[in-house]
Amino acid sequence: LAAAAAATSLLRVVTGYHTWAQILVGGVLGSAAGGGWLALGGWLRGRLPARLLAVAVWSAYAGGSALFIGVKMARWVGGDLDEGRMEEEGPPGSARDD
Repeated sequence: LAAAAAATSLLRVVTGYHTWAQILVGGVLGSAAGGGWLALGGWLRGRLPARLLAVAVWSAYAGGSALFIGVKMARWVGGDLDEGRMEEEGPPGSARDD
């Protein structure tokens, strides 16, 4: 997993999508968020029935996924092509934006 993260980070910098500083901040924030979720899960596990906790987590995941997909589909169906331009040409200010 660490090798895949390192390779992805390297590719994001090489292709101009991120800087090393952005990769570092993302890694720190992602690790902190993951640690926070693990701590919260451990705390809740001792206080709530396992079935209720599983349903709550699954519902939050499914609801968030549905919202994300709905927003992306609305933009795609609505014809917002700015996002497509970014994928083809790279982010603004990148080496591809010459």
